[in-house]
Amino acid sequence: MPAVGRKKGLGERERGAFLQPARMWPWVRYSTLELAWQVLETTGPAPSFLAPWVRSRLGAALRSLACSTGMPTCEPCFRRAQCPYGTVWEPETPTHLPASYRKQPAPYVFEGWSVDRPVPLEPGHTFRVRLRLFGPARGHIHALVAAAVDGGRFGFGATEQTHVRGELVEARVFADDPAEARIIYVHTGGFRDASRLPWADLEPGEATPAGRLRLHFISPTLLSRDQPLTAFDPVLFTDTLRLRLEGLSLAWENTPVSWNTGRIQEDARAVRVVDSDLQALEFAHPSGRRGSAPLHGAVGTVEVADVPLALQELWRSVEVVNVGRQVTYGMGAVTVEDVA
Repeated sequence: MPAVGRKKGLGERERGAFLQPARMWPWVRYSTLELAWQVLETTGPAPSFLAPWVRSRLGAALRSLACSTGMPTCEPCFRRAQCPYGTVWEPETPTHLPASYRKQPAPYVFEGWSVDRPVPLEPGHTFRVRLRLFGPARGHIHALVAAAVDGGRFGFGATEQTHVRGELVEARVFADDPAEARIIYVHTGGFRDASRLPWADLEPGEATPAGRLRLHFISPTLLSRDQPLTAFDPVLFTDTLRLRLEGLSLAWENTPVSWNTGRIQEDARAVRVVDSDLQALEFAHPSGRRGSAPLHGAVGTVEVADVPLALQELWRSVEVVNVGRQVTYGMGAVTVEDVA
């Protein structure tokens, strides 16, 4: 079963500012924000990978709305901890994070997927993106929606060839099931009451005794610059995902994870790769600040066997947190499927 989160309700549990006792499973709370724009005008197709294209415009709009000091960077700003942009896009490194973490995981990821050609967007068409928000980012959903309104009207795309203006027509928040989403903004009526938003707490995924899984890499995934893109290594995949979960739990919930790393690596070494059709994908990310930045990763499907039950529980969490590099751009999106 793909679902790995468990809905807790519509409130927030209070946590102290001190480091919590270690847990056997990471504590990662999250909400998913879905934004839908209707195209007003366009000078060309959107890129084949929408997430980084939207992220660039959304971040710029959020900074424009939130920054009250005008400082060129967030580092010296005394309002950084209260600012929506400083909290979500440029968060300070938590003081309780060990020195081994050079930088904390960002408190958000874009859901991303790839297509084999640019996306045709014409006036009247609607396109959607989703952000999964962790920790402090969940407290700034209103600001993100306001930035989505302004960003769409100003326009997406750093070049005239891929410039699209759109009206935000709807924003909704859900925990795990999109069918249970709560609409918090509509173009015709503005903001709705959003005082109690759905959220979920990451739980171990369900395991299948067969021990056979199919991993679908639906957006470019890069686990290591030293590893061939098309070579799937179960140990590298496991270690990268484990460290990401540990970082999210420690950075944003003040909760360290105490699990048997040696046993996890031993389980990963037992996994057999049965089939793989991973392909390298390179694309240009249009950036408003840098012009165009190259990104690359692997997409495709990997089938594996002899996956121990405990490792299956860990692997299914990738559907919530993504894995590898540049996850804030929508990279590293993977779904997990049982194989009979």
